Amino acid sequence: MGGAAITLADEDAAFNNPAALGIFHLNRTFSLTSPTLYNGWLPSQAGDISMQYFALGVGKYPFFTLGDESNPLKVSVAVAYTRMRLGYGGFGTLNSPGTISSVRSPHDRAHSLNFGFAIERGVRIGFGFSAQFVKSSLVELLPGSGMSPGSSQGFTSKIGFMVELPLFRSPHSSWDITPVVAHVRTLINGDMNFVSAFVAEPIVQIRKSAVGLLVVHQSRGRQHYSLRLVYERESAGGEIRDTHLNRFGAEAGLYNMIFVRMGKFKDSPVDRNIATYGFGIRLRGFLDLLAGSLGPESAESSKSFGDKLDVRIDFSRYTGNLIETLSGTNFLRLTASF
Repeated sequence: MGGAAITLADEDAAFNNPAALGIFHLNRTFSLTSPTLYNGWLPSQAGDISMQYFALGVGKYPFFTLGDESNPLKVSVAVAYTRMRLGYGGFGTLNSPGTISSVRSPHDRAHSLNFGFAIERGVRIGFGFSAQFVKSSLVELLPGSGMSPGSSQGFTSKIGFMVELPLFRSPHSSWDITPVVAHVRTLINGDMNFVSAFVAEPIVQIRKSAVGLLVVHQSRGRQHYSLRLVYERESAGGEIRDTHLNRFGAEAGLYNMIFVRMGKFKDSPVDRNIATYGFGIRLRGFLDLLAGSLGPESAESSKSFGDKLDVRIDFSRYTGNLIETLSGTNFLRLTASF
């Protein structure tokens, strides 16, 4: 959806918005994102650049409840570990006979610990904090085709805020309409202090704000179709760059099991214009549909089971003209939660 993700309370919440992590775990105990791949990252620049990430989250809901039993204030807490690796391919060093004597694989790696907290009483409000350690292992090209390792490390953190406001949501209503607002920003950003000939470079400070709308049509507690619209604005400022991204995304779902997505983002002052498309498959919708065909008792049993267990497969692709660096990049992920 054009990369507009900070309003999404899903298994990848810890990557995008730690506040969404708490909201996601309002009805989940465990979440896992497998080593997710961006195959052919920046294919117009090089064919061997790739990005992978992994996430593991646990939460407790309700952590505690307050107030009237008929309408209690419910609280959830969650913690997640995430890991990201961006690889830049391999670089070989030639010896005098012209054979490769060594190969280096420069890469960036980031480890994050994320905390989410959410409250629910009709409205769902989430807060979150992430602490991230970043290490960059690059290479320095020396005279005579020689190479020397250059490495750096730094620390950064961010905070997030998110609100979901369900409207017309009741057992007797066939429509669920939920506006969403979210904000994420860098809290601490230091320098990446490179060893060898590299110099210190500041970590870019990022701010993201987004609004979204989710509309779901359902009958007898089962989704028929859904529509999600998202707009997100990102500002990145620092000594190296000062850019603004406007992201737009849309998702249409059928029976909570098949999803089609599209989006785009515009970059200024570079003036890039990238489009995305993709699809997703969700196990939970298949379980509900299967149980519904077996009768009311099976449907009720599956509804309770399906609300806790979910497996998802998602694919997306960046498109654009041949000069766009992201054009042709593919994304694939597998997630599970219960």
